[in-house]
Amino acid sequence: MNAFLLWFTFDWTCKSLLKTPFEIFKDNSINSENAFASLEILQEFDNHIHSVFESLKLKSSIAIVRDLFTKTKYEITEPDFLFGSMKGTCFETRLFQIDGKLQFSNYFIQHPPTVIKAIKKRCKQIRKNRESTKPFLITLHSYHTKWERYRNIDIKNIYHFDKSIPEAK
Repeated sequence: MNAFLLWFTFDWTCKSLLKTPFEIFKDNSINSENAFASLEILQEFDNHIHSVFESLKLKSSIAIVRDLFTKTKYEITEPDFLFGSMKGTCFETRLFQIDGKLQFSNYFIQHPPTVIKAIKKRCKQIRKNRESTKPFLITLHSYHTKWERYRNIDIKNIYHFDKSIPEAK
């Protein structure tokens, strides 16, 4: 549910205004009396990073993750969502900068270890072809939901990025 809420807030575009709900809110906040106080906070939220990440180092108070699309490494303080995860875990989330520190959003989609190689391969293709990442992130979220609901179906039939294999429905 949190993933949907953030998608709706930051990615969904209102057809009549051609803006996201966040952009509409930000525009209305600029015209209010407390514009300067809230503008800095809104600007930090506007510059968030939505991607697929791989955990590289996990310590008690710091985690280092790599964005699979850009290969950029990020240091996360207070990585509560990675508690119990292993090095090499592949997950989707959003990173927000709050008070100069990067933090995970309130949703965390961890993908199964058996499909990490295929996800990395597809991320590399997207990076090489300079494609938009949003459709792939929506597809990954859909695959994860199907995998959670239909454990009796082989995971390779759900997480496939090859159009020659029919999608498990």
